[in-house]
Amino acid sequence: MWRMGVPVATPVLLSDVVAGAVSLLRPDGQVRGFEKEVGSMFGSSALGLVSSGRSALYVLLCAMKRPSPRDEVIIPAFVCPSVGRAVVKAGLKALACDVNPSGFGLDEKALSNLVGSRTLAVVTTHLFGYATDVTAILKMAHSAGAMLIEDAAQAFGALTSLGQVGSTADAAIFRFGMSKLLPAPAVCLGVAH
Repeated sequence: MWRMGVPVATPVLLSDVVAGAVSLLRPDGQVRGFEKEVGSMFGSSALGLVSSGRSALYVLLCAMKRPSPRDEVIIPAFVCPSVGRAVVKAGLKALACDVNPSGFGLDEKALSNLVGSRTLAVVTTHLFGYATDVTAILKMAHSAGAMLIEDAAQAFGALTSLGQVGSTADAAIFRFGMSKLLPAPAVCLGVAH
């Protein structure tokens, strides 16, 4: 018996498919323009497009671990499974941190028990379009010598008291897929401090 479930694709015009294919063949066009525009929004030129949020996190973690002997990455216990998979694929150990029931940001007490000398990075997420406050999380990560990655896959353009999500941490990931705010490739962003 066949049942209708969640749609797996959004209807696309043939002209959009052709424009997308042309931009892939000539990346100096729309793709570079998109990278430049997003980079200017965050005041960063360290930006790259990849195929998925999982790939973006993998690339970031590989770059972060290269000069470091640290091997642990703290991730939210309530997060897309791709986050943990990217950590493992990068050859690192994922540690799940409890989240707050309101907003699903990292629980600061639980994080303080996990972060330590082996922590390479802490990944925090902004879920369902809502921004979480990353001030204390950033301070905890930096005091342990770790970096903070904002997974803003579901909150591109959301604002906090510190500015746009993705502009506070050491690096940020945005994903623009079918279930996200904008249908486009993933963005890997390094924020210069």
